[in-house]
Amino acid sequence: MMKSLAMASVLAAGVMAAGSAGAVTLSLIGGTASAIPANFSLAAETGLSIGDASTDFFGATKVAGEGLSLDTAATVTVTFIGFEAGFENEFTLNGMGFNNKVDAIGSSFSTTVGAGLIDFAFSTLNNGKSIENAGGGDAGADFSVAALTASSAIILFDDPTRDIDFDDLAVLIEVVPVPLPASAMLFVIALGGMGMRARRRSMACDCFFARARRAGNACSRPFSLRNATSTL
Repeated sequence: MMKSLAMASVLAAGVMAAGSAGAVTLSLIGGTASAIPANFSLAAETGLSIGDASTDFFGATKVAGEGLSLDTAATVTVTFIGFEAGFENEFTLNGMGFNNKVDAIGSSFSTTVGAGLIDFAFSTLNNGKSIENAGGGDAGADFSVAALTASSAIILFDDPTRDIDFDDLAVLIEVVPVPLPASAMLFVIALGGMGMRARRRSMACDCFFARARRAGNACSRPFSLRNATSTL
């Protein structure tokens, strides 16, 4: 009985660990070490300052296999935090995104993304030029990653006006582990119930034999057929 209780506890702990094990981590592959330029105009909106460290990716030289990456699947929340651009620019991820001429600053969405390079893209609708985080890009369409931590980053787009200010569309990306599925939670609850029942049965049995010993009952252990036949 105690073995069943221990097994239930171990299984429950394993399922919970699988659902929340390991923090999600953002990291960069490739890119060019740089700094926020002197003509950057979104300091108030982003919290960034001129000279802060950043990593640039240029459409003219961007190749698949470099960019912002996740070490495991995650829920990604993207927030539109600002822009300074005459061109109409877009950010997209998993069929959702922002248009700097349409969407309000502060708009956000969340989506589930698998491990590896996050498949977002920036594009300029005026001339069709774009750059993909998980792919290549066009000359003049560039982005930079700043304020990178394990769970967040600010992504700055520089459209083909070629002023290289990286403030034409800015988004904040935040990541958290994918929540434990509801079916797994039900499994954990069921295992917990099994463990509680096993514990109650064990405690009840212990109480019964303790009372029996106090009463001087000779039969202080469970009845078995072998014990019974040995006295015949």
